[in-house]
Amino acid sequence: MGHAHSCDQSWCISTAKLIDGKDANSFGALFAEKGTFKFGNQASVVGPTAIAAYCEYFFNMICSSKHTFVSLTSERGAGIEARLRIAWEGKCEYTRLNSSTVTNPFTNIVHFNRAGLITRYNIYIDNSNLFEPSTVSGGMTTPARSSGEGFNVDT
Repeated sequence: MGHAHSCDQSWCISTAKLIDGKDANSFGALFAEKGTFKFGNQASVVGPTAIAAYCEYFFNMICSSKHTFVSLTSERGAGIEARLRIAWEGKCEYTRLNSSTVTNPFTNIVHFNRAGLITRYNIYIDNSNLFEPSTVSGGMTTPARSSGEGFNVDT
């Protein structure tokens, strides 16, 4: 993979805003009909409708999320819109339903078809601490925030 193009960074920022805004339907609409979505160690979900429903279910399990990016690389085909694959690393700060927070590093690998729709989206993350009983019910806060590296979704 090579260096990322500015349009790839814009795509990642706008996609993260959909996720952080809990817009499951718009996120699902980014996928090809047989596109797959795999979140951590969960089973893959297939198709825009199922992916949107899966995300909606997850969004209801958390108060909010906030993505910060560390790095982005991409591989492209011919032409400006022929984005084939993006790999982005970052941190996601989750606010649990009890208002405590946890920040976890992630790497997303996203594959696209020639039409620009997602054919495969894999999120490599260990979110086991997000739903640990001691932290969810005990109100423990993990304040690990981004050191300011990379680029922020709000920019």
